[in-house]
Amino acid sequence: MFNFAISDNEREWGIAKNPASGIQKFQEQKRERWLSKEELERLASALDSYPEKRATLAEVSEKQRVFVRNEAQRAVNAIRLIIMTGARKGEVLLAKWEQFDLERGVWTKPSHNTKQKRVEHVPLSSQALVFLQSLPKEGDFLFPGRMGEHLTDLKFPWAAI
Repeated sequence: MFNFAISDNEREWGIAKNPASGIQKFQEQKRERWLSKEELERLASALDSYPEKRATLAEVSEKQRVFVRNEAQRAVNAIRLIIMTGARKGEVLLAKWEQFDLERGVWTKPSHNTKQKRVEHVPLSSQALVFLQSLPKEGDFLFPGRMGEHLTDLKFPWAAI
């Protein structure tokens, strides 16, 4: 921000030198945190109950309630796949059925969906395979969205869960 203000040719900001220059960046240790068994059990319980709770929040018709329940279930399923595979949220939300070889038990993530921008072949656990086989196929994407082709975010469901 200061460098931007300094580069202003008209000197509108009145800054000639960055006061933060020369200050060493704080070296923070990378943190790893794993959920305890109790936390995982509480999360599983919250995931199980979320679609029904979400569907009963608003006074709407039964048809709308079914739609909301199904949408909430897709969000829950996306979170479950994240937990089972360790994949990033964006990778899961952009996942297509064609990327999964359920016979071999491999998820091939295309390079444009990964952080490293290279193809990744992820072996799937037996739990993940059973889970994926239980999902309904409602289009190209594992988790179709309301307005677009796929779910785009999990902020609201995650906050509620």
